[in-house]
Amino acid sequence: MRRKAFTVALALLAVAGCGGSERVPTTPSVPPPPPPVPAAPVARLAVKIDSRNSPVAIQDLSNVTFDATGSSGTGLRYSLDFGDGTGVDEPIGRHVYTVSRTYTARAIITDSLGRTDSVSVNVVVRNVQGRWYNGFYNYNRGRYEERYLDIRSQSGTSLEGIYTHPERFMTRFDGVLSGERDIMLKLEGNTITFTGADGNGIDGEVTALSLLVRGGSADGLTLQFKKVTWATSVFSLGLPAFPFVSPPRTALASALW
Repeated sequence: MRRKAFTVALALLAVAGCGGSERVPTTPSVPPPPPPVPAAPVARLAVKIDSRNSPVAIQDLSNVTFDATGSSGTGLRYSLDFGDGTGVDEPIGRHVYTVSRTYTARAIITDSLGRTDSVSVNVVVRNVQGRWYNGFYNYNRGRYEERYLDIRSQSGTSLEGIYTHPERFMTRFDGVLSGERDIMLKLEGNTITFTGADGNGIDGEVTALSLLVRGGSADGLTLQFKKVTWATSVFSLGLPAFPFVSPPRTALASALW
């Protein structure tokens, strides 16, 4: 009886062993999707001239700030070209131009995949050389008075020129540019001085000088001198420029300029 039970047990084990050898089918593995490609870089360049954000820079004086931090992209590298042969490999750069003309500044960005983008902005730079005119009725003297500031040279921030005015026919002056848009002129002997009114003598377009006068018949007055250009002149053949803003009466002084 015991031998029969043992035989049955062996048979059951054999059957169980045969059934356990069957393979269960498996699902094939799927590789993960590749990471998304970052968006292409987009360059942006903001330009600010002095703290007033003036539209025109003054030669040898105005600090121009270039800011490309508004650009978009991954792992960006920056290159700023100021348009005059100089530049920096930074997102923000500051520059003072030494020659009066219009420059094309450029920002170039490169992302982590080596893709690039660029953007350009024009920067207008002017000097203060030229003829500046003021004419007004001086109630303190009971007469109409005209003045000319002929700024004949600008070397860095130093100025030289001739002042034509009622007190004396023509007087030489020296001057200096300072601050952001300030100007100060001194006549020979310091008989008359012009100082930028409120520390802001030169307007944003470099077309007007707002000057506080010390000395002479306009002592204590703030006078605005307008830049004389061909657009405001009667003559265009190399003759003296007469502005339309107020017809000058001292034609002889103008003719000798």
